[in-house]
Amino acid sequence: MLSYSFMLSCYLSIVIIVLQRQRIQLIPIQKQIISMISFCYVLTVIAVTILPLRIGLRQPLGVQNYFIPLQDIMKMYYSKGIYSMNFWKNIVVNIILFMPIGVIVPLTRKVGFLYILVFGLCVSLIIEMLQLFMQLCLINYRVVSVDDVILNTIGAIIGYILFKISINHCSIIQKTIITISHLDHRTP
Repeated sequence: MLSYSFMLSCYLSIVIIVLQRQRIQLIPIQKQIISMISFCYVLTVIAVTILPLRIGLRQPLGVQNYFIPLQDIMKMYYSKGIYSMNFWKNIVVNIILFMPIGVIVPLTRKVGFLYILVFGLCVSLIIEMLQLFMQLCLINYRVVSVDDVILNTIGAIIGYILFKISINHCSIIQKTIITISHLDHRTP
């Protein structure tokens, strides 16, 4: 797994390069924080979905790809049951892994629900295709599953919904505070 010190040093290197290219123009702290979170998130997704690389090792027996929707989930359900940790781990991890997309992307640009849906779907498809390519080249033996694409996309959508709820909630609180402060400053 990638260490946080490595990720931080990579991020600082990128910031230095960007600052040099922009001739030492300062980047607002909010953009720096979002950039750092995004960078750490991308490294985490790579670590979880692609690494470790096992170059030249044969595929373990029993590794099977699932190209039919819900085939992988149903196989786990029927073989291990609904009370199995592996069953829930697969579902929950795939959803949680993509929830940050639903938050990070709207922080960087104004997008809607459909954009997040398509973006999450495309990123997940790219990861699964990369896993299949690496599997065919004997670089890795990750299981390719359409269920992962479905769950990842659901995770991006849930992240976006939570983001919109929190933004709306914060704006309601902010409007209430402004209203209360205006009420306090009125003359009798």
